Amino acid sequence: MFQGLTHEKQKTPNRTQPLATPQWRHRALNFTFIGGGGNEASNAIVVGNSVVSVTGWTQSNGLATPGAFQTSRGGGVYDAFVARLNGTGGLFYFTYFGGSGNEAGNDIVINSAGVTYITGVTNSTNFPLVNPLPSPNRGLYDAFVARGALNGQGVADIAFSTVLGGEDNDAGLSIGVDGVSNVYVAGYSWSSNFRTVAGSFDTVHNGGVSDAVVFKLTP
Repeated sequence: MFQGLTHEKQKTPNRTQPLATPQWRHRALNFTFIGGGGNEASNAIVVGNSVVSVTGWTQSNGLATPGAFQTSRGGGVYDAFVARLNGTGGLFYFTYFGGSGNEAGNDIVINSAGVTYITGVTNSTNFPLVNPLPSPNRGLYDAFVARGALNGQGVADIAFSTVLGGEDNDAGLSIGVDGVSNVYVAGYSWSSNFRTVAGSFDTVHNGGVSDAVVFKLTP
């Protein structure tokens, strides 16, 4: 079962002694593990329409649910995953997301139409690409971005998946989407040749090991 917290405001014991801040009591409702015989971590969570969606990484086999986009681990030490739970804590969707190297899902968001967007990091040369940008895996680790319904339709669950990166390590750490489905990703890059476009605020890596990066993808 899914773990949630409720917040109940305590009454002030003495009205002549007002509290500086409200007092809250936390009450655990539900709790669930998600995992198998290996190691797992959840890196991000989003809640909408009584559905809880989580992304992270896993080393375990045999976790995928029927209709998952990817039903088995791609290889490497760990794969990214997306898990979805209903309002009562039941797991109804779990998919792996990765190739023969390593992946981790770092952030997840769902738009008003129920479409799921995730970002993370991969070093797989055979990462599952769907209608990708013309930007192959070029470095040690690359950022990835994926979009799909994730509703149990198998390979049709992902409508778009791409990697972005340069000659070194790059990663997507946070993702957002606006009302017209433009996607915004923030992360970092070690690469002096990370992909930029004309008119960008800054098109040159400024030194040090890593620079922060922000990029926008249009539908």
